[in-house]
Amino acid sequence: MKKHKRIAHFSLVVFLSSLTLLSCKSKAVLASGTASNSLSSDKIIEKHYGTKVNFSTVYIKSSAHYEDGKQSQNVTAEIKIKKDELILISIRFLGITMAKALITPSEVKYYEKIGGKFFDGNYSILSKLVGTDLDYQKVQNMLIGEALDNLKELKYTTSIEDKWYKLENNSDSNTKKPIILKLKIS
Repeated sequence: MKKHKRIAHFSLVVFLSSLTLLSCKSKAVLASGTASNSLSSDKIIEKHYGTKVNFSTVYIKSSAHYEDGKQSQNVTAEIKIKKDELILISIRFLGITMAKALITPSEVKYYEKIGGKFFDGNYSILSKLVGTDLDYQKVQNMLIGEALDNLKELKYTTSIEDKWYKLENNSDSNTKKPIILKLKIS
């Protein structure tokens, strides 16, 4: 039973991690180039929104490797997004569906198969786990590689980190949200 509980816990960790990590690395590069000190934050933001992905549905298939002192696991995640309507996430271990999540603009549902745990609620639990206010649009943006917040609302300082642009808003001392963008500059 302890093994099932660890797998159930692992499934939950993978699900929540997928919301924050899957959009960080993509096989397809939408934009590429080398960062230049000559661009202002306004120009960087303009270029970011100029590469916006237009879609009606998206299918994302990913894999993750989890390792701690006691276990090592590989899982796959399938994410289906119907733009502005729903996100369906399935987590599989050895080809067997271990967890599913359904995210809509009004609710978040999660079912973990082995332990039979079910969550039916709103975005408050996701917001607490990620450490920032979330809604459907922000989760969708995170999964497709877009900025969570509207970058045009604030002023940023610009720097270059590992050949990528880094925008940092320092107006709110309680929360730091650095934004790292790789853009093709023509």
